[in-house]
Amino acid sequence: MRAPIWISLLVLGSSLSGCQNAPANPNGSMPPVPAAATDFSGDAAFEHLRALSALGPRVAGTPEAAQTRAYLRSELEKLGLSVEERRYAGPPGPDGAPQELVNLVAVIPGASPQLFVLTAAYDTRAFDSFRFEGANDGASAPALLLELARVIQARPLPYTTWIVFLDREAPRAGDPTGEPLLAGSSVLATGLLANGSAASVRLVVSFQQVGDSDLRIARDLRSHRLYREEFWLAAARLGRSEAFRPGDHFESSPGSQLSFLSAGIRGVVLITDPSYGGDEPPGTYANSEDDTPERCSPQSLATVGMVTLEALERIGERLAKIDRYAKKTAEPAEPVPVPAPSQAPVKTEPSVTAPAETPSAGTPPAETLPAPALEAPAFSNPAPGTPPEGSEPAPPPPAP
Repeated sequence: MRAPIWISLLVLGSSLSGCQNAPANPNGSMPPVPAAATDFSGDAAFEHLRALSALGPRVAGTPEAAQTRAYLRSELEKLGLSVEERRYAGPPGPDGAPQELVNLVAVIPGASPQLFVLTAAYDTRAFDSFRFEGANDGASAPALLLELARVIQARPLPYTTWIVFLDREAPRAGDPTGEPLLAGSSVLATGLLANGSAASVRLVVSFQQVGDSDLRIARDLRSHRLYREEFWLAAARLGRSEAFRPGDHFESSPGSQLSFLSAGIRGVVLITDPSYGGDEPPGTYANSEDDTPERCSPQSLATVGMVTLEALERIGERLAKIDRYAKKTAEPAEPVPVPAPSQAPVKTEPSVTAPAETPSAGTPPAETLPAPALEAPAFSNPAPGTPPEGSEPAPPPPAP
């Protein structure tokens, strides 16, 4: 468990550099930041959001997508991280030919080689009728992930952390309002299975739309129940329940978590606000030319970043305790010392062996009964994409 860290979180007003156009926080001034929080900077994350939005539409396979990768790589390398480009033959493009997709992976070592995987898509939807900046849907999650990488690099988590930027998650070209393609997350998940690393994955957190100035994170029904609720408990401790509202109903939001569930990886959490500028998905500003930095907020990014780091700390501590207990119980027990034999002779009575009984003629031999079979307990394994906890949500776990 780490020592408490004093925070310097800047709550930004509209007069600060880089945030002149950010709308005021609709929920009023932020509550005081507890000393146990981290120094995640909403200002820094918002500057990343602005820089990515300024590139314009970042449709997979375009020069703008390549510029986005160059920006992400540069920012990660500034942190001292090495970045691996993982290239794959992607789904067919508009001409029917396979198009290459490129995921970016940076690794932050932890005390354990087992994995926490944090993901965000960096591509945007394609629209022909207007210039789609994708400030919330396309830039907010990568911006958040860059700032998370900075904080985790400075103070690593107990588990090795993968920072992954996913390509071709947006819907297919020509169908911008359709279902997400999820190509990048699919090849990541299947790759983990193929090389045997899936068993080392303890947690996957997928970030999508997290910049809306009127932020409301959905309680995703498909996410791992206990890990998901750790985010809501963390928000309550940090005074951020206006964005992680405990009374909200559960939702089934489509996103990258589906790729990991389909691969059999269950410790997955989706963090997204599916209603951009309204209460009903997808919201007023979604899939429109209004998806600009002016509709986003550094306070929203700060809220998600702080809550995420607090939740990752608690989940990591809980898993580390489980691992220590499992290691302790797996260790062989120490042999019991055998006392030395006494020097004095011990008198023993001669043993009498009873004669074996001989069955009389005509007596059938006793039947030998077979040993009862031991049946393994039956466990239900939900089909890929099925909500792990069923249709009825379980109550949240007690605060540790």
